[in-house]
Amino acid sequence: CADCGAKMTNHRSKGGTENNPYPSDFYDCSTYTLAHQKRTHACSGHYIRTKAVRELVLETIRTASTFAIANQDEFMKKVRSASQIRQAEVAKDTKRKLNKDRRRIAELDTIIKKLYESFAIGRITDERFDTLLAEYEAEQKTLVTSVSDAESAVCNRNIFRVDCQTASNQFFISVGANKNNIAILKQII
Repeated sequence: CADCGAKMTNHRSKGGTENNPYPSDFYDCSTYTLAHQKRTHACSGHYIRTKAVRELVLETIRTASTFAIANQDEFMKKVRSASQIRQAEVAKDTKRKLNKDRRRIAELDTIIKKLYESFAIGRITDERFDTLLAEYEAEQKTLVTSVSDAESAVCNRNIFRVDCQTASNQFFISVGANKNNIAILKQII
């Protein structure tokens, strides 16, 4: 929804003709629908027909492919720029999670040391010590695996980034260059 940001929910009614199996086929604001059911006011009744959405998507694809064919270098620059921004966000989130997991691993080391001290002094029983130690070690093992996977993913992402971008951009341009693909896409949509 343009106003509240909620999902637009698809509504269809059966009973149409062979050419138009759904006489009523539209999207509306889920917040409005839920609020309407509860008899409250949360958002206005934003509404768009599915046919209009399909036409907008098809027109956007046509415009993008026409631009990509006519201005291949500029298109490649724009896609690379957008891709770099997304990749930077993903890398930032990955690094944030990595740092959080590393801090937790260090915390678990401290907790396990204190657990051993409590056990040595006799503050906790053998069973309680074994249970807690097993839980902390399992969590730590999971975090170490997660950190290792995240580090290798960051490394792999940096190595293959340029090749994947170039290949996908060239694929889009080659698909868009064929006018039959747009006609096929229109039939599918």
